[in-house]
Amino acid sequence: MLFSLLVVALFITFFWLGQTGRLERHIAMLMGAGSVVLLGQLFNLYPLHQVIDAVWFEALALIFGMSMISATLLRSGLFHL
Repeated sequence: MLFSLLVVALFITFFWLGQTGRLERHIAMLMGAGSVVLLGQLFNLYPLHQVIDAVWFEALALIFGMSMISATLLRSGLFHL
């Protein structure tokens, strides 16, 4: 129960930090995910290899690539036509 409340509090905190501009959104997302993994390790809820196995790196690579394309198109002025 305590773990669930801490995760919800972390989600709300990092979401708020990202949306208000106090942190860059991608930094807030990474810090939030890292905090949840760290809490899981501190509470001994899951082993670290299970966390790594649960990450779908192909999807992360796709999202990263699409973000790079979007940033490049934004810089080129394509979205301002």
